[in-house]
Parts: sequence; structure tokens; C-alpha cells
Amino acid sequence: MYNRMPLEFIGITGSFNPPSHYGVDFGWNSEYGGKTAPIYSINDGVVIDKGYNNSSGNYVWIKTIINNNTFLHRYLHMERETPLNIGDNVKRGEIIGNMGNTGDSTGNHLHFELWKCPINYKFNWNDRSKYAVNPLEYVFLFFNQVTNDNKITRVLGTDLIKTRDTNKDQVLVKEEYLRCRKNPNGEILGYIDYGLYDILDTKDEAGYTWIQVDINKWFAYTGNVIIYKKETPDEPCKEYTSFTAPKDGIYYIDLLKGESVYYKKR
Repeated sequence: MYNRMPLEFIGITGSFNPPSHYGVDFGWNSEYGGKTAPIYSINDGVVIDKGYNNSSGNYVWIKTIINNNTFLHRYLHMERETPLNIGDNVKRGEIIGNMGNTGDSTGNHLHFELWKCPINYKFNWNDRSKYAVNPLEYVFLFFNQVTNDNKITRVLGTDLIKTRDTNKDQVLVKEEYLRCRKNPNGEILGYIDYGLYDILDTKDEAGYTWIQVDINKWFAYTGNVIIYKKETPDEPCKEYTSFTAPKDGIYYIDLLKGESVYYKKR
């Protein structure tokens, strides 16, 4: 699951620049919560530390496991102590506090820090220079967030995700960093989110099969995706595995060993 930006409005006021600055500073906007805008957890995780000190002000640390890495996300200068307790589980997009001006902050903002660590990592503050990474490479803007910075990468399609509908052709995206474009081979808009989408159209172009899931959202059938063909009353779907699927179309290219797809031949 992709990391989501920690604020509704994303305006960068301080860049990742170690060793002087190991995080990114986000400023406030009067139309999106103002000086005490809500802060959201970037992903599902567990609170591992919280408190106050003269440098960080009110702060909280959250741990998230993604694939084979432990990600530690750190939120500083909060208006007041987070209502969460150490050991609490949080969900992506859950409010964990509000922007503030505590500690050595020179104005209301959020200092956000991200560490990418080994899977069984045990926290040690002295590892900061070793594991702190640029958050902008790992945290993304979602459909209900705004920014004035074109350097921030977007995750698209979250608002289009469906449940299984046997009356429609659908595609299940299981691949990370699968590029979403405005049109086949056109402008890259960001990454398509994990999930199940209705297929509006397909097109073969430049050696790829392209799938359309919205008016200006296409992606190439190159990643780990599964196609589900719609059923009809007179010809119910049959189930094929990657071993038995007929080689008569694009629908089996990226099936993993043992995975199944429901398919009705045209």
C-alpha cells in the first residue's frame, strides 16, 4: 500500500538536505486547515514513541512494515501532544494530531521525516544518517490532496476502485510503481493505485496493450495485473490457471504461478 502525504495541502518550505536537514518541511495554507491543519498518518502502522523535547516540540513516531523494510515516520512541532498512545495501531489517513509551532520551530509547519530500515530493525537514534531518506521518493499525493509543487509524484485511481462485478470487464492491479498516463505513450501522470478497476477500453500501441480505467487514465499491461472478463447468462465464465489458460489473448501474460483468472472467450 502506497504511503499517502501527511497533509491535505502539500507546500514544501524546507527540503531534504542532510546532514543539516534530514526531513521535509510542509507549510500551511489558509484554505486547507490553516496554521493548525490536521496531520494524517502516511500509512497503517503502530505508534512506537511520542513526547516533547525542546528541539522537536510535540512529536510522534510511527512504524510501518512494507515488503522487506521497516519504515519509521516522524512528525514534529505538533500543536499539542498526539492523542495516540505508544502501541496504538493507526490507519493510513487517520488524524494523528495538528500542525503547530512547538520546540525550536520558527513558525507553524510540519517537519516530516522518513527512515527506511531493515525488516527487523531496532531503533537507534544514531542511525539517522544511515537510514533517513528523502520522503518525496516514498510518499505520494492522492486524489483528495492538493499541491503547488510539480515535483511531487501522484498516486491515481484510488477514487475509481471497484468491487468485483461479473457484468463488467475488470482489471486487478497488484503491481507497485505501474505508471499511469494521460493516453497511451502520453504524459506520465503518476502511479496507478493497487485495486480493482472497470475496463473502459483497451488499445494495442507501440508494442504494449494499454488499459483505460478513466477518461484520461491509461496504463500498459506490463506489470502484475489480472484481467477478469464479464460473464453472460448463456456462457458462464470458466476458471483457468496460469498452467491451463489458452494462449489466445493478452489476458494471461502476467499471471503468477497458481493464480486464477475468470475468462469468457469472445
